Amino acid sequence: FGLHHSKTDGSRVGLADALRGAQRYAQARAIYEEVLPRQRRLFGDHHTTTESTLNGLAISLHDLEEHDAARPVLEHLYQARTIRLGADHRNTVMTLHNLGHNHLATGDLAAAEDCFRRVHEVDRRQRGLSHSDTAMSRSAVADVQAARGDFDHALSGWIEAAEIMG
Repeated sequence: FGLHHSKTDGSRVGLADALRGAQRYAQARAIYEEVLPRQRRLFGDHHTTTESTLNGLAISLHDLEEHDAARPVLEHLYQARTIRLGADHRNTVMTLHNLGHNHLATGDLAAAEDCFRRVHEVDRRQRGLSHSDTAMSRSAVADVQAARGDFDHALSGWIEAAEIMG
C-alpha cells in the first residue's frame, strides 16, 4: 500500500493506540499528529476515522498533561461529533466529559461544571437514575463543587453517586 496509504495510516493509528495503552504517550502523540493531516485531507473532519485519531491525540495530550494543547482538539472533536452523531450520542457525551476534565485540569471550574452538568443531564435522561454512568457524572459535578470550596453540595453529590452505585 505504501507509507502514506490510508490502510497503512490505519495500522499506524492502531500502533499509536497500543503505545498509549502502554503509557508511551509521547510516541503515540507523534504518530497521531503525523497521520491526522492525511486523514483530514482524505476523509474530512466529520469522519469516524478522523474523529478516532483526534480522540487518541486528545487523550495522549491529556496524559502528557499538555492540557492547553488538548483543549482545541477536544473542542473540535466535540463539535464534529455533535454535527455527525448528535449531542446525545454516547461518543459525543464522552467527548464532553473529557472536555470537562480538561477544564478542571486547567482550573476553569465554571466551564468544567457546565460540561459535567450537561453530561449528567444526558446520563439521567438516557441511562436512568440507577446507572453507573449517572453516578460517575454526578460525582464529576461534585468534584468541581469541592474544587470551588462548596463542600456541602459536593458531599451531597458524592453521597448521591455512592447510593446509585449501591
